[in-house]
Amino acid sequence: MAGRDKAIILLDGALEAKRLAKDLDGKLPVEEVQDLYSGFLFDLMSQLVNLSSTSILLFSENYLDRNRWFGGFGSKAELRLLTTEDDANFNIAESVFSEGYRRLVFVNCFNPIAPLREIQVAFQLLQLEDDIVVLGPTDERSWYLVSIKNLHAAPLRHLYAGSHDGLDDIIKAICSVDVLTFTVQPRYAVNSISNMARLRKEIESQVVGNQPFPHKTRERLLHLERKYGLLRRG
Repeated sequence: MAGRDKAIILLDGALEAKRLAKDLDGKLPVEEVQDLYSGFLFDLMSQLVNLSSTSILLFSENYLDRNRWFGGFGSKAELRLLTTEDDANFNIAESVFSEGYRRLVFVNCFNPIAPLREIQVAFQLLQLEDDIVVLGPTDERSWYLVSIKNLHAAPLRHLYAGSHDGLDDIIKAICSVDVLTFTVQPRYAVNSISNMARLRKEIESQVVGNQPFPHKTRERLLHLERKYGLLRRG
């Protein structure tokens, strides 16, 4: 593992995938949505492991399934079991802090294009003082990034299970503790058919521009387009 100062806690998107499949009301089978989110996760890991002096800790309910391909990411990444109790993220932070890490960034797995700049900014902001929270909101009134340097129970408990907590509730929880708060650039979550199509266009623009792009996600989006016709480009 990398030096024990900075850690990214990557939350598996399994719960969000189940929620999205339900919201789509049968337009896509649960298995297809889970495969899409598995692509998100693989592509995020592929980008995050290139960050210097940063440990990547993936917490997943699907431990055995993820373990089949996780080993390819080497010693900078570690796979851990995600539990489903209400205080899961608080317990994660408490455990990781006890291992000697000083700066933590929680990242939600519902967009495969890693927020690399926002993560770097969050780690930099955490150097300002101890009592600080950095929040990355989504356009859908939720969160994709939360960064902390001390164990603050109220905000962490509102991060349980990813994106289902409203942004307003998370902000209220942060305001309930005496911390300095910063926000980074908002992003969108791929939690609807329209945002899947948006992501498809964004990835295709990267392919044309010969930039690094999320390969696994692109494969799965092309599959969904061919099989279900949901992401036709306008």
